[in-house]
Amino acid sequence: MIKHYDIQVFGRVQGVWFRKYTEQTAQALKLTGWVRNEAEGSVRISVEGLEEQLEKFMKWCHEGSPEAEVDGVLIQLSSAVGWKDFRIMDSDS
Repeated sequence: MIKHYDIQVFGRVQGVWFRKYTEQTAQALKLTGWVRNEAEGSVRISVEGLEEQLEKFMKWCHEGSPEAEVDGVLIQLSSAVGWKDFRIMDSDS
């Protein structure tokens, strides 16, 4: 069963390749959705897939890219959208 999560990651997560590593991790886990920088400095992720892969992905979100310093992660279960791939979106401005 496909599940969908909206995730917001806080800390030093912009300017440290967080979005690129997020994209690579999601694609490796065969997840779909998107990632983008938010104006206030966090990173927002909309992701869906199978529960086992999502659990691995959410665990990764607490670590982030090698240069990131994750201070907190908000995770909210949401309704599936039906994304076809995973991509980096333009920043929210």
